[in-house]
Amino acid sequence: MANPSEYGHARTVVPKDGSAPFFQDYCNWSRIADFEQFVRQSPAAEIAAALMQSSTAKFFHEHTLVKPAGGSTVTPWHHDQPYYCVEGRQNVSFWIPLDPGCAGDFAALHPRLPPVGEEFSPTRFNGSKLYQHGRFKELPDIDAHQDEYDIVSWALEPGDAVAFHYRTLHGARGNATARARRVFSARWWATTPPLLTAGA
Repeated sequence: MANPSEYGHARTVVPKDGSAPFFQDYCNWSRIADFEQFVRQSPAAEIAAALMQSSTAKFFHEHTLVKPAGGSTVTPWHHDQPYYCVEGRQNVSFWIPLDPGCAGDFAALHPRLPPVGEEFSPTRFNGSKLYQHGRFKELPDIDAHQDEYDIVSWALEPGDAVAFHYRTLHGARGNATARARRVFSARWWATTPPLLTAGA
């Protein structure tokens, strides 16, 4: 956080209510030794390959998310696929809490994925639209109709992780606790495809 990348400067969310900023940064694994060690030496790649039913797992990028004590920023419901320059069905994200007491902080819709080809408009975590492509649909108001959805969450502690497909709809609440909530997210993909695409 003391030396963020260009993405960290651009993606950190400053709430309008004056509460502490929600820090985000990504694509730092090649310059931060602990991140690179995780990518190269942890069992995460092997687990990712197994979950994708692939003989290989290619690392895409990491994402650091820090919600400080009392931070009001809610991570809106979204799925990751429309944000990325990759396509395909063999992929996995890991959401890894680094602090205790993350009960219910991460929530996802289970077990349904949107139909193939159906993608919801990607939204920055400050609420603005990331892209204006007409192919994206608007996401339903899940919070206003929670009884219509099968929403799941877990009591997570350091050492736990949630693994999910890039197309899984998910979100996270603000941090009303007295300590920071730090999360390390890591993303892998296989080879059948996704393929890199221009202007995704």
